[in-house]
Amino acid sequence: MFIVKFDAGMKKLESLYLPKGQTELAVAERNIYYDHLKHLDDKLFDKAVDYVIDTKKIKSFPTPGEILEASVLASQEVTDSSMPESTVKCGKCEGIGYTTKFDDKGRFTATPCDCELGKKINEGWTKDLKRRKK
Repeated sequence: MFIVKFDAGMKKLESLYLPKGQTELAVAERNIYYDHLKHLDDKLFDKAVDYVIDTKKIKSFPTPGEILEASVLASQEVTDSSMPESTVKCGKCEGIGYTTKFDDKGRFTATPCDCELGKKINEGWTKDLKRRKK
């Protein structure tokens, strides 16, 4: 993702979710968000930001994991009833296609799940990484 697109999306979120008087996230916080979301392409990041804003399910500033989840949901553009049964019922990722955790250095990480949706996400990440290396 281009940093310009990232900044534009973050400004949207900052204008809606930050407390009054705070206009933007600290540089360190912004860097954390970028590190976790940079693998998304520009259009998918835009869709994720719009999904967060449009659904209003998130009441405070969204975490990187919530934005990743929104990117998955926004990219599918299907209802739960039309999703494959195995994807909806995954006990490991709860149907979002990735799992999140803190690694041994205390960094927040998202990893594609072993379920069908997770495999599709992993395939997309792999294609994106290969494309960016060229």
